[in-house]
Amino acid sequence: MINVEIALSAKSIKPKLNVIVRIQEASFAQSAQEVFDFELVLSPTELSTHSFAAAALGGRILGNGMTDDLLWVALATMITPNHPFCGQQVKDARSPLILYPYIPNPKD
Repeated sequence: MINVEIALSAKSIKPKLNVIVRIQEASFAQSAQEVFDFELVLSPTELSTHSFAAAALGGRILGNGMTDDLLWVALATMITPNHPFCGQQVKDARSPLILYPYIPNPKD
C-alpha cells in the first residue's frame, strides 16, 4: 500500500493533481478512487478478467488498454462452425457484447 501513501502525500501537496494508482483488490480499488478522489485506480485482477473472457471466445489476445473509463480488448478469432458467432450477422453478434469487429481487407 506504499503506492497509495505516496499518492495521498502527493495530493496533500497539490490537491488538484491527477493521480493514477494500482491496487490489487478490486473492491478496495473502487472505494479508494471515490474516497481519495484519485483520477483512476487500476486493479490488475479486474483488468485481466476481460482478457480471459475474450480468450474464452476462442481468440488470441492482441492487446488491451484504457480509453476514458472503458477497458478495451483486441482479439483475433476464427469463426468456425462450432463458434457461438457462426451464422450470425456481424451487427447481431456485436450488440449484446459491445463488440466492434474489424474485418481486414484480404489485400492487406
